[in-house]
Amino acid sequence: MLLVGTVLLLAACASLFVSLGLVQVSQLGVGKPTRRRSASASFDGGIAVGNDVRTLGRLRLLTAPTLIAKAERNLALAGHRPGWTLRRLMLVKVWIAAFTGLLMATVWGSDPSSRALVTGVIALGFAFFIPDLLLSGRARARQEEIERELPDLLDQTLIAIESGMSFEGALARVGKSGSGPLAAEFVRTLQDMRLGMSRRAAYNALAERTSIDDLKRFCKQVVQAEEFGVSTSTLIRNLANEMRLKRRFRAEEAAQKLPVKMVFPLVACFLPVLFVVNLYPAIHSMGEFF
Repeated sequence: MLLVGTVLLLAACASLFVSLGLVQVSQLGVGKPTRRRSASASFDGGIAVGNDVRTLGRLRLLTAPTLIAKAERNLALAGHRPGWTLRRLMLVKVWIAAFTGLLMATVWGSDPSSRALVTGVIALGFAFFIPDLLLSGRARARQEEIERELPDLLDQTLIAIESGMSFEGALARVGKSGSGPLAAEFVRTLQDMRLGMSRRAAYNALAERTSIDDLKRFCKQVVQAEEFGVSTSTLIRNLANEMRLKRRFRAEEAAQKLPVKMVFPLVACFLPVLFVVNLYPAIHSMGEFF
């Protein structure tokens, strides 16, 4: 089994070298062009190129296409943190799995048993998928933070509009003064429009980068307001009031769930101790009687 762990580690090293372009598979007549494309892909840290599935190369063979698509979606929801591309995520998964496989092979070599083998297989699978779990948690936390910030940022946008600023100017002001992920998304949307993207396409891209239904509806209504000439201040005011009510309802719902959630720790932690304290004298007296 130690040999199997060593093979896994060497396979991970080979995958790393191939993905970085340090080693190329010899193909007739395409050696040099392939090397230039791999080098350009490895040093390109852009969002559009770095998260392209084609940059994975042969790493795509290590996981299912649906899991790759889910990881690509979670990277977008997590905000495209600098340096974290789809290829880097796959490399981290391979390295963690290879290290865990080598460690489990060493443990199994010292204690060769079926239990150690099953534990090693489970640990290897968990190690391969733990970066996906961490990324999914990061994406979910970021989306929840966007959902919490949305009513307040809409209120600030409405105040800026009523003070005489344009809608895009108000979004720029809110984006510069804010520090959360929603403010960063507003800034990126305005940058897309400055680079030549149409207003519809920029807001549709913003809706695609999130999983919050309220923000998607906001983008859709902003595009419709531009097409039909609806007052933007009235639209923002109605949306802010509605989302504020939704946030209050969510807080009340979470508060009403607390008694139910407290039942399980109460039954598991407090009641056994209470039963022991109350019943021990009676059980002790019955033991002395018999």
